Order: sequence, then structure tokens, then C-alpha cells
Amino acid sequence: MKMSQPEGRFDSAEAKRRIDKAETVNVLGKLNVAKCLAKEKETLYRLQKHAIPEDRLQSKDKDFVGLMKKKFDSQQNFAEQTRNADIARCFEVFLLDQMTRYALPDKSIGGFKTSDYDDIAQGVDLVAEIIPDDGSSEKMPPDDAQSTPKERLDFALDVTYSESYLHKKFATIEKTLSVGEAARLKYLPTETMPAGREYALPSFIIGLSPQNMVPLLEAWSSGNQDALDKSTFMLTVFKQIEMQALAYATFCSKRGHRKMADRYAAVHKTIEEARKQKARELNVVFQEVSLQKDTVTAGIRAGLDSFGKNTERAAAFNRAA
Repeated sequence: MKMSQPEGRFDSAEAKRRIDKAETVNVLGKLNVAKCLAKEKETLYRLQKHAIPEDRLQSKDKDFVGLMKKKFDSQQNFAEQTRNADIARCFEVFLLDQMTRYALPDKSIGGFKTSDYDDIAQGVDLVAEIIPDDGSSEKMPPDDAQSTPKERLDFALDVTYSESYLHKKFATIEKTLSVGEAARLKYLPTETMPAGREYALPSFIIGLSPQNMVPLLEAWSSGNQDALDKSTFMLTVFKQIEMQALAYATFCSKRGHRKMADRYAAVHKTIEEARKQKARELNVVFQEVSLQKDTVTAGIRAGLDSFGKNTERAAAFNRAA
């Protein structure tokens, strides 16, 4: 009897995972991916004024990207993996498109899709740029610059529609922030950023569950921007960034990484302003409970609840030793 109880719990959990996976596959299967890819190509052509040509990649980085893509191509269920990768790319460009349509009273929001190298090596899909409308900061500030609400803010975004690997993503962020570092991008648009150097950017995880993502992609690929403008999904995305920015700023501050803490605090202040403005435009009250309706958002909240625990355990172990 003592052995059967945990086994039963495992079977129950495994059954739930299989049901969830089947439901996800069913939801994703309804999406017209070809139509989304056409919209993705059209949108990137319009947005990527500062695109990163892949021929700028150094030969060793091209080899790395090629090797990783070969590994991907050799996986089982290649057709399913390719379809999922196409959906992920469409979702990334969709979010980039929607963010760049948004504006604050004294700031504009821009951004770009990262290179294949930085996508694979750093796990960064997008870079968001919040730039003062007075043009006082046309280029990304150096890594050691103090961020203030009136300065340009740039941050990295890791986009997902699955909560499965969130724990690994948070572990990577925690490990990086524990030493006062951040995601470093190697390839950036030369028109807006000085070339020949890497940039350490505050980074965040954003996303929506397939059940919430698919209707948005359908509206987007059909050109129904009016429905997207009236949707509350950007409130959720802003809240995801806002929650993380506060947690990371606090984490860095406790460990004496003041400059990095200030950068995250600046992002938190600006995104909180953006969320509140969007809520006023939609005439809605954004309740915390609504976050639980999206599995990715719930996963982000759970990840933040335990964020920093690994670092604390390691510090305690070192003190004991």
C-alpha cells in the first residue's frame, strides 16, 4: 500500500500531462500556419528597417548556427517540430508588431528580431527599444550607463507559448544575474547601435498559452487589427515584464549589483506606466486573478515565487563550508 500511493500520483500527473499535450496539439492544429507565415514575412519587411543580415555573422557563428539546425532537423517528428518552430516565429513577430504599435505620451516603442546566432546561443528572440520622443538618445547607451526614465531603454525578450521549460529559463536568468551580468547580444543593427561590441541587456520571458495565442494569430493573419486593439492580451504581456523586472531589480540590489538593479527598475517603471495607460484605454480593471487564466503567465508567476532560491542555497552551503 505504501508503494502504490506515490505510483498512483505519478500516473495521475502523467495522465494530466498527456491530456494537456493532446489539447495543445489540437489547438495548434487548427492554426493556418501558411497564412501566418505570409503575414510574418510581410510584417518583418515593414518593421525591419534596422534588420540584421545573416551574412554579417562571423564564420564560426555561422558554423554554430548550421550545426544546431542540423541537430534540429535530425530530431524525430521533424514535420511537427518544423510546424512548431514556424508558429513560434510567427508569434515572435506578432508580438513585435503589436508592441511597436503602442506609444507612451513621451516615448516611442521600437524593436527588432534577433539574429539566428543570438536566438540560439542566448535564447533572445526580440529586443524592445523604448526611446524618448525628443530624440535625446538615438543610440543604445553603453553597458555602464545609469538608466533613468528619460533615457533610452533596451531589453531582451524570450518568447514562448509553452510553460514546459520555464524552470530552465529562470535558472539561466538567476545564474546570470547572481554575478551581475545579463544576456549578451553579439549582432545588432548598425543603424541604431554602434557596431563591433556586445551588449548586455536586461532580459525577460514573455508569452501566452496556445489557447490564448492561436485566436490572436488568426486575427493578426486575417488583418483584424481592430480586434487586437480591443484585446487585453498586451496587459498580460506588460504584467509579465513588470513582475519580472521588480523581482530581478530586488534580486540584483540584494547582491550589490546596483547598476543592473537600476536598469531593471527603470524597465519596471516604464512598463508599469504602459500597462496602466493601456488599461485606461480599454476601460478595464486588470485583476491579478486574471493572470492565472493563462498557463504561461501562471508558470512565470510560479517561477518568480521560487526565484533566487538556488542562489540562496549555494550561499548558505558556502558559508557552512
